[in-house]
Amino acid sequence: MNEIVNKKIYLHIGTAKTGTTSLQKYLYENRNNLKLDGFIYPEPYSNPNKGQYKNGYTFLMRLVNGEDINNILEEYIEKYPKHNIIISEEAFLDMYTIQPHVINQLLNIKKKYNVHLIVYYRRIIEFMVAYWGQKTKEGFKGRQTNIPNIENNNFLMAKVSIEESLKNIDLYHKPALNILKQLEMLLESNNIKLIIKPYCKKQMIKKNIIDDFCNILDIKIIYKRISKKNMSFTREMTDILFFRNKIYEKVNQDFEDEAKKKFFQIDQKGEAKYFFGNTALIESISDKTIKEVTDKFSEWENNIYKKITGHEKIFDTPYPECYKNNRDKYLGVDYKNRIIFLIILFSIKTTYFILFLRRKFQLRTRIKKIIKKILRI
Repeated sequence: MNEIVNKKIYLHIGTAKTGTTSLQKYLYENRNNLKLDGFIYPEPYSNPNKGQYKNGYTFLMRLVNGEDINNILEEYIEKYPKHNIIISEEAFLDMYTIQPHVINQLLNIKKKYNVHLIVYYRRIIEFMVAYWGQKTKEGFKGRQTNIPNIENNNFLMAKVSIEESLKNIDLYHKPALNILKQLEMLLESNNIKLIIKPYCKKQMIKKNIIDDFCNILDIKIIYKRISKKNMSFTREMTDILFFRNKIYEKVNQDFEDEAKKKFFQIDQKGEAKYFFGNTALIESISDKTIKEVTDKFSEWENNIYKKITGHEKIFDTPYPECYKNNRDKYLGVDYKNRIIFLIILFSIKTTYFILFLRRKFQLRTRIKKIIKKILRI
């Protein structure tokens, strides 16, 4: 029992769009160094070959399938009795509407397991804009890492502009609201230590999540960083993909990837080597919209943060850095690039249509041959 109490389990549950991939890759690449420092970042890892370094997906799916979280924690402790354990999976906070019992599992963790629940929280307007960008890039994929998209069955987020989505937050941005609801629920547990950190460069140790996370673990020496920094898609690039979504409501995956490769130069891992445009998503939103959305939720955010930490405000400044900095007005994607991308879309669509006809013709030919054989018999 003393061994269990002395060792800690750090359960990093998100949120999404807060540098989680970079952090997970760092933990994965330094797993041997972590062992020497008394920490374990255990298997199974999602898929390092495809840029997925999270190790909590199987943990989460076991909860989704109804297993008791305390039994799972017991297994980890028995397997790694001499190390503090780090588990990371941002999809925990995506479960609220589709698997509501997952949050109840977190609430039912027994105190003896010494669980530290870590959440990085991004300004709600920044999260909403980033989430819109993510869903626009995904298009109409039914699933991401086998977890259903949670906006609704019609994947409405991929079909509306960011401005339109922010006019109807209750419809399009439930994931952002659900994060706040879940944080409120987690306050009810006295058996876990809830750590909420602002995802804001100015407020993080050395202005990055890796150093900040290591500070939570009380690791003094920051290990070597092998991974490159993830780049964010620009507003122009995302608008081109939004343009694609408006033309085709359901996109064949091979067709979608081929179109992106030709326009954005996507590498083998699906990452863009060339980022079209130069306007960040948040910078393309008007000051008026930023203020309206932020003011609507800032009191709710601060109340939760105060209950967890005792501090009055989660962010030193409520609005993003781009707010009131006299930035240029976003003018959208020029018609030249729209036309070029439209030509690419239709040329690839035509190619797939021709291949479809060929397959169909070959099938008919085979059927005719079979019929002829039957008639000869």
